[in-house]
Amino acid sequence: GDNSAEMEEEETDPTEINYLIPEGQLDIPMLLGGAEANTFTEAGVDFKPEVTGYGRYARSLTSGEQVIGNVNQDIAITAWEQGDEVTMFGPNLAQFNLMFAQPGSGIESPADFTEDTTIGVPPWASGTSLLTRTMIADEFGIDIREETDSSEVDVSAMYQLFTEQEEFDVMLQFTGFSVAGVADEIGDAIFNPLEYWEERTGNRPFVTYFAARSDWFEDNREVAANFMEGWGSTRKHFNENLDDIMDRFGLLAGLETDAQVDVVRELFSEGRMTATPDSWDEEFIDNQ
Repeated sequence: GDNSAEMEEEETDPTEINYLIPEGQLDIPMLLGGAEANTFTEAGVDFKPEVTGYGRYARSLTSGEQVIGNVNQDIAITAWEQGDEVTMFGPNLAQFNLMFAQPGSGIESPADFTEDTTIGVPPWASGTSLLTRTMIADEFGIDIREETDSSEVDVSAMYQLFTEQEEFDVMLQFTGFSVAGVADEIGDAIFNPLEYWEERTGNRPFVTYFAARSDWFEDNREVAANFMEGWGSTRKHFNENLDDIMDRFGLLAGLETDAQVDVVRELFSEGRMTATPDSWDEEFIDNQ
């Protein structure tokens, strides 16, 4: 009798999970739409998402402000270096970050970069810059930080500087502005990490993973498993209600035009931006 009473209590009293999402992250519509439809509740999680600035988001697991969140590689590595253990336990978002060259620049791929090539990049301490810099160094033998005329620039300002002032030959962008670049047809995408890694290894590169504070995770593996079950339901709900959710929440992901919303709708409808909970297997983890 005790067990069934405990189970009933669990069902009626889900675990509250506060969850911070950085501004412009592409799964904002998916997660807010899921919260509205209570897609996590059936899995035993009272999911409370909040959109916030990157700085607060990046520190939120190690500061203890939240116990479950998502991390990119840079946040995870920084935490491990500082002795703040985080455990990644599921796939969140694939890396859709593009490198654009000015039309007519003659730059067709990173192989064309020289020490005089001006490149605008997001913060070096971001998953986007870390991954892309590493892939280009490995594939083309050039370190864009050390061997080009590269500058770290605020991503919003950089988009304007590239498109309107033509200040840079090349721009690497966060996901939201990569989407804007495709929608606005601003120039050739000369490097696409997602396509590159998929062609090279057969797996998509992910830029963010679901993660938890390791000390919390040890005692709450079941809650993390429930969270992933809720994520699976959220993903399904989003795919079934894509147009409606994108119409209502798309602007919160930094999408400002119908053309931009259409680009994201296409990415998600192909299933390329996220992955199912059960795709988190040994092969996937080794590849990442």
